[in-house]
Amino acid sequence: MPTNNFTFLGFVPRVKKDKKIFFEIINSSLATSIFYESPKRIKPSINLCSEIIKNRKISIVRELTKKNEEIINGDIISVKKLLDKREEIKGEITILIEPTKETRKEYDDFFLIKKIKKELTKNKPLSQISAEISDTYNVSKRRVYQLCLDLKDKF
Repeated sequence: MPTNNFTFLGFVPRVKKDKKIFFEIINSSLATSIFYESPKRIKPSINLCSEIIKNRKISIVRELTKKNEEIINGDIISVKKLLDKREEIKGEITILIEPTKETRKEYDDFFLIKKIKKELTKNKPLSQISAEISDTYNVSKRRVYQLCLDLKDKF
């Protein structure tokens, strides 16, 4: 896992909505992400992480720099399965997730407007159109929704 470029993110948020945004940020990060998690919340956090971040290496370090230090390495799914087998996890937990290997292709508004117009002819709700286009082209849902709103009145 590369350590020449990393981002320290503190603790994982407690609120599920914020937690989802937290992992989405990590999913698109070009740097190794380092953060803490509570032993009581580690399993639900890794479950959500595995839903959002696919096929990436992760290291879970328990009791870093202490006598009972333990390091669990692997891809997110295998580490999740390993944690699920454990009844209890104790100690301070530091998590590292490798950066994304994907480079984001940039799409201009003209391209997105063309796609939105095509979807508007199908009488879909704007929220559905923006979600589908956002997921397909890996662009901001908010950006697509704003373009949808601009076009809706003209269409």
